[in-house]
Amino acid sequence: MKAAKKTDARKTPGTLAVEKHRPLMNELTVARRQHLRQRAAELLYGHEARFVVREKRGNPARGRKLLAEIRRRIARAPK
Repeated sequence: MKAAKKTDARKTPGTLAVEKHRPLMNELTVARRQHLRQRAAELLYGHEARFVVREKRGNPARGRKLLAEIRRRIARAPK
């Protein structure tokens, strides 16, 4: 029988964050968790993230259409 190797690998920052926040996330409702994810996407990617989220669920064609329209408006906007 082989003995298990001990590793001195450090935990990544992502793993540490997950371990820190997992107890709180487990207590959230599905709707609240979805809202927090959407808010995080808006903070990371800007206002158009709402439409990226919509593209991934419900109606992908509508999400792509809205996102394309926003990008056209941004491109035409005076700087």
